[in-house]
Amino acid sequence: MLTKLGKQTLKTFGDIRNSYFAGWLVACSLFVVLLNAFALVIVSLAYHPAKNHLEDGPEDRDRRVCGHWLRLLRTMHFVGLPNIMLIAPVVFPNEFFSLYRAKDKRMIRRPYLLFCEMIVSAQLGFMMYVAVSQLLNVPVIVQCHREAHERQVVLFYSAAVLWLVLLRQIVIFCRFLTHLKLQADSSNDSSHTSALGNYTLYFRGLLSFSMISQRKRLTKEFKKLLYRAVARGDVLTVETILSEAQSKYQIDHIQDVYQPPMLWFYAFARSAKNPLHIAVIRGNIQIVQLLLDHGLDVNALDKVVRVNFNVGLVFKIVSRILVRTQDGLRSPLKSLLCSVLLPPLHGAVAEGYVDVVRLLISKGADVNAMPRASFYYPAAVLPPIFVADDPQVLRLLVANGANFLQVASVSLTGFIRTYATPLQQSTGIGGGAVWREEIARGINNCSLVLSIICGGYTKSEWCLKELALAKLLRKPG
Repeated sequence: MLTKLGKQTLKTFGDIRNSYFAGWLVACSLFVVLLNAFALVIVSLAYHPAKNHLEDGPEDRDRRVCGHWLRLLRTMHFVGLPNIMLIAPVVFPNEFFSLYRAKDKRMIRRPYLLFCEMIVSAQLGFMMYVAVSQLLNVPVIVQCHREAHERQVVLFYSAAVLWLVLLRQIVIFCRFLTHLKLQADSSNDSSHTSALGNYTLYFRGLLSFSMISQRKRLTKEFKKLLYRAVARGDVLTVETILSEAQSKYQIDHIQDVYQPPMLWFYAFARSAKNPLHIAVIRGNIQIVQLLLDHGLDVNALDKVVRVNFNVGLVFKIVSRILVRTQDGLRSPLKSLLCSVLLPPLHGAVAEGYVDVVRLLISKGADVNAMPRASFYYPAAVLPPIFVADDPQVLRLLVANGANFLQVASVSLTGFIRTYATPLQQSTGIGGGAVWREEIARGINNCSLVLSIICGGYTKSEWCLKELALAKLLRKPG
């Protein structure tokens, strides 16, 4: 028994030493425990509300501030105690303390991870409150130092050290989570699902059983199963679900289930989870063909970059105020606050899927379709030709009537507007060589001259140079 326990202890110790983040996490946690043990002794000796002369005299503002200051210091020491829970997944690597679980190419967030993230989020919020409170009351705190006992001054400095150690441990914990997600090749929290989701749906179903009709429940089940099958690229399952739409799910027209989302207040929108957009972005032409054959609108708008708002996303938003991780992902706030409704063609063009672009155009996709976006994000309202990076895709768009002379806003914000045509977006493809070839093939030079003059580009050196190059490649007809 003791031998087995000793071997397990040595194995755990070896695993901790082999992991940089795990080792630092355990070291910081042990330091927090020792510091808290010392601080609790200081608190018991230094903090006596009944005998504290700094809290006497409620009419004295300075004394009230000093009393509040001491209460914050005491609470700061107790706030650090739950951090010992963060090392449990490292020290006890079992099912109960596991943080993630993979299932059907999805990352499932375990309940213990949600518990740890709630602890860290609450601690970060309180730590920010303590820091701001200390900074705003520096003169009064200096006065409190003069009136406080020596033990109370020690209480202050131990709280300051504890604040810094807690911050360091939280940084290590965030990077440890990022390390685990990168190992599992699933660093985006918005694509994760919660282990508590099934229980939530179960109780929600019990509460709403009498309020939701049978048809709505079937429609919801149909959308969920179809979305998951398309995301996995499971062609046979997609074909089966679509063939059973009318008989099993009582759906006559599939497109009626996927109505374009509303852009509330010209700012926010909720994704309709249109499977056509997912299939196009994944480049699965078989599923795209199936969905189009079953009546999905080739020009339907949907919010592609959607946010699965869960505890992990709240934790990432809160933690990234102080912690910068190495996952390469932007803040989820942009996806939450900036809504862009795109047609499927934009996704295929941006990804460079030539066959998918050709299929969408043959089914009636508008090559000049404009997305809708939040009023403060005008740079997203661009036709497909602006996001094309593949020469073959460019030729397809131009051959099918894409407007290469359209002027659109390409600025990142609404404060400084910058306008351009697709011809001025040529730096990504051979320094403009492809565009000059397309100008020479299919653009009438007279049209180009009129567009340049009417668009106010008479002084543009770039446009004049492009016109000269086009003239060299193809004489005016």
